[in-house]
Amino acid sequence: MKSIRIENITKVYDLARPDERAVDDVSLTVAEGELFFLLGPSGCGKTTLLRMIAGLTWPTAGRIHLGDRDVTDVSVDKRNTALVFQNYALWPHMTVAQNVEFGPKMKGVAAAQRRETAGRVLSIVQMEGYVRRKPVQLSGGQQQRVALARALAAEPDCLLLDEPLSNLDAKLRLQMRSELRRLIKSTGATAVYVTHDQKEAMSMADRIAVMNDGRIQQIGTPRDVYDHPGDRFVADFLGEGNFIEGRVAKTGATTVIETPAGQLLARIDDGPAAGATVTCCIRPERVTLQMGAVAARPEAAALPATVVGGVFLGEMAQLTCRLANDDVWKVTVLGESASAAPPEGAAVTLMVAGEHVVLV
Repeated sequence: MKSIRIENITKVYDLARPDERAVDDVSLTVAEGELFFLLGPSGCGKTTLLRMIAGLTWPTAGRIHLGDRDVTDVSVDKRNTALVFQNYALWPHMTVAQNVEFGPKMKGVAAAQRRETAGRVLSIVQMEGYVRRKPVQLSGGQQQRVALARALAAEPDCLLLDEPLSNLDAKLRLQMRSELRRLIKSTGATAVYVTHDQKEAMSMADRIAVMNDGRIQQIGTPRDVYDHPGDRFVADFLGEGNFIEGRVAKTGATTVIETPAGQLLARIDDGPAAGATVTCCIRPERVTLQMGAVAARPEAAALPATVVGGVFLGEMAQLTCRLANDDVWKVTVLGESASAAPPEGAAVTLMVAGEHVVLV
C-alpha cells in the first residue's frame, strides 16, 4: 500500500464559471496504512475529491501522488486503486468467487493464483463459505464484505470507499462500523473513506478531514476535531454544540468571558486579548445540571436556567434549557441520572467547567 499526497487540487466543472469550484485548492496527505475519512454535507466536494484520486474525474489544477508516483495524468486503469461503491456494484450474473477474481483476471493473473487470492481475501472478510452464491442470495452486509474482498483482491496501492454502509439498515450499519474498520486495518490498506455520517467517521477513522463548500475546514483525529473544533461549522457539524457570544473580560491562566447569560470561564492557551468579542461552544454532554440555584466555583461557571423540554432515551436524557437571556441550550444527562432528570419548568443551574469551553 502507498501513501497519498494531494497538492492544491481544484475542480471546476463549468470553466465559464471559474469561481464555482466543486473542490477548491485542497492539499492533504494520507499516511501509508491510514484509514482517512472525508466528512461533510452533501455537495461539499468529498466525492469529487475521491473520484479525482481514483482517476474517474480529472482535476482542473493541482497534483495527485500515490507513494512517489505522480498519477495526476494517469488513467484510472493504470493507477492501481480500488473503489468500493455505495451500491457495491457486484456483477449479478457472477458468483462470489468470480466477482472477487475479476480484478486479478483483468490484470492477467493466472487462474490458480486468482483462486488463491480470492480464497485469502474472502477468509479475511469471513465469506469463504459463500463462494458459489450469487449476489442476490446475499444479505446487504454480506454483499458489502464481498465488495471489500473484490477490492482487496486487486492488491491496490490504495482503497477508496464511497459511503459503503449507506445502503444498510440502521442496526446493521452500526454493527458493520467496527467490523469494517477491523477488516481494513487487518490488511494494512491505505484507505480514503467518504461519508456524511458523523458517528461513522468518529467511530472508524484514524483521522478526519471535515469539508465544506469544496474546502477542508479542519483535519485531525476524531477526538481532536470534536474537542477542539477550528470553527463554528466544524463544531456544529461534528456533533451538537451550544453557542453563545461574549466579550473577554480578563485573560490569564483562566480567561473570563462575559455573556448575556452570565459569566463563563475558559482554559485556553494564547487566547484573544481583553475586550475581544468571541463565540463560545459547549457540548451538551459537557454541561453538568444542578437543581435550583448553585454558586459558581473557581473551576466552573454557573448559568441559571429553566428546563423547557426533554426526551428520555433510556441510557440518557436530552433536555432543553432556557437561559437568562432566552437562549435555549441542549443538555445531555447520562447514566442513572437520566431517569431522575428534572421535569419541564424546573429551575436549574448549568455548571460549565473552563476546560469544556471552546472558542470558535
